[in-house]
Amino acid sequence: MVEEIPGRVIFTNNPLVEVVGQVRFPMQLEIDQIAPVEFQKRITSAYPNLQVQELKTISLFFDAEKGESARESEAKSKIYLFSDPQNIWRTHLSSNAMTLTCVRYGNWEEFRERFTFITSALLDIYPSIQHIERIGLRYHDIILKSKLKTKAKWGSLVPPFLLGPTVPKGLSGIREISAGSIKEFQSVIRLTLDENGFSDGLHLQYGLVRSKKTDEEAFRMDFDFYNEQARGFDHDDIFRVFNRLHGYAYRVFIHCITPKLYGLLGPRAP
Repeated sequence: MVEEIPGRVIFTNNPLVEVVGQVRFPMQLEIDQIAPVEFQKRITSAYPNLQVQELKTISLFFDAEKGESARESEAKSKIYLFSDPQNIWRTHLSSNAMTLTCVRYGNWEEFRERFTFITSALLDIYPSIQHIERIGLRYHDIILKSKLKTKAKWGSLVPPFLLGPTVPKGLSGIREISAGSIKEFQSVIRLTLDENGFSDGLHLQYGLVRSKKTDEEAFRMDFDFYNEQARGFDHDDIFRVFNRLHGYAYRVFIHCITPKLYGLLGPRAP
């Protein structure tokens, strides 16, 4: 791993494939039952395209006396997917969450500005949303050797604590199993980031995967930073939390790569 955290840089070979910001709130029936026309008007200059998805949730109720499913109930909900003309920026609105997704991330300032834009619209149009249940900021990285123009082994790119069964004394230490024969593995770490008493958390999914585009072997790191402390829907407070979660991201990512990978990513001054 990189022992000393360097100053912030921009990576020429940025492994980010997706950045997601989300606020989650108690269910608002109004969003399910009435199309969000005013919300669309407010954000249409940046997100002119719209798709509507309908989700169905079926619940089965078990009759203990008869020993069988007695009845079922079906609930329907809608997700409104707004996007820009290039489909790079997407805003999802549902009855209990609003999400901003970017698949070509440039910098934090632009992401924060866009999230401010849609959060202000949500706050103005739905004053019934009084509380926030969860604030999340997710960074999804896919490391491809072909993009980095290297044939280095993963052991020289990723620190041992993330290599799971591929480490020398893991499954690959068994005579019949070589490191190359392990095609995929995925692991999860869930931990508390108790910096200055803020009860933030990190849900990290990582492991060897196959690239959906090229079918080549890749290493995935999916960092979901979050705070689940109940709070009022206050714009300034939300962004204090977002800025704090963003502050963790670079330090944690640097801790999850080696100096060799850091160099291959092409760091340069902002």
